[in-house]
Amino acid sequence: MPSFKLSIAFAVLLFASLGCGKKDSAAPTTKESKPADPTGTPTLPTTATNTGDSGAEALKAATDFLKAVQEGKATSASLTPGFKRVIAPPELEADKAPGYSESGVQAWLTAAKAVANADGLKVDLATPDYAVLSTPVDKPVRAFVRMVKAGTGWAVDHARLNAKSKADIAFVGNTPAAALATIFFVEAALAGNKAELETLLSKTAKGKIAPPLFEEDKAAGYSRIGLNSALGALFPEGTTFVGLTQEQAGMKALVTLASGDKNRSWELKLAPGAGPGEFLIDDLQQK
Repeated sequence: MPSFKLSIAFAVLLFASLGCGKKDSAAPTTKESKPADPTGTPTLPTTATNTGDSGAEALKAATDFLKAVQEGKATSASLTPGFKRVIAPPELEADKAPGYSESGVQAWLTAAKAVANADGLKVDLATPDYAVLSTPVDKPVRAFVRMVKAGTGWAVDHARLNAKSKADIAFVGNTPAAALATIFFVEAALAGNKAELETLLSKTAKGKIAPPLFEEDKAAGYSRIGLNSALGALFPEGTTFVGLTQEQAGMKALVTLASGDKNRSWELKLAPGAGPGEFLIDDLQQK
């Protein structure tokens, strides 16, 4: 299929259903939201190691978290505030100050008991500020986790505890962090989680997919209603994983998904985000 810009397709997609319900509400899906997009070119870490203090600390923290979730003992203190805002948005007046619902966080942790798995968890990348971890592709229930340094400990900044694809982090140097962002995007697409997909796209990408339509859209730089509609049409229910390849540099990936009996390939371009170890999808084109 010839490549096309999603901004062109948006005019058609706008008339699609404007429903915003998540299709995978029965199983937890996650993404830490950082609303600010990067300005300039953030400096990437110059070294990455799977050993040493950072790797050992992050591995222990992630393992302890997954085991605690599995045992029903995990608390919201293990999660970053931004992560909690995504998995449990404010519901009551008292939730507005912290920006999330504590009861919603507890509900997510309870639901996560069925899919938490620390078996074989490994460190794919560790720096003093963040770490990327995953479980092997041969595990029946797989996890992908990004940890960030929080004071003297570590906190879960983004995680997928019920991965459905057969994607794996198999890159060197700083690349695993970008590969993880690609995998998170694939997993959100498979789950039909439009809210998570939104957080994984840069402001530039969101503006291309769903340009501002009304005055209130201008500050955000995109139409949230239009984006929700477009993402629902681009990644419909029943989307399955076919394959993923990523440049060694990590800034571009080719993802193939299937919808019905048709395969569709997407070229993703990535850019560093605002937070430690965060990468965002900066451009998305169907090939």
